[in-house]
Amino acid sequence: MTLTADRTFGRVLGGSLVSEYGEGAVHRSHALVGAVTEGITLEALSNYDLAYAPPFNTTWDPVLTAAKVLDGRL
Repeated sequence: MTLTADRTFGRVLGGSLVSEYGEGAVHRSHALVGAVTEGITLEALSNYDLAYAPPFNTTWDPVLTAAKVLDGRL
């Protein structure tokens, strides 16, 4: 997973997802599409409250983790 953000404001501009399981990337893309559409910041994305169910998602979703890492690097 990669994320792109505006360095000045931290606004999420886009990203890409690759998964060995096709559905994984599709489900995670929903959070990313919402973030880009709404123009939210990396900080806000890293605080999204995504659904958690062991068969479908991990405790720390990769989208949220990527947002937190990139926010720390900006």
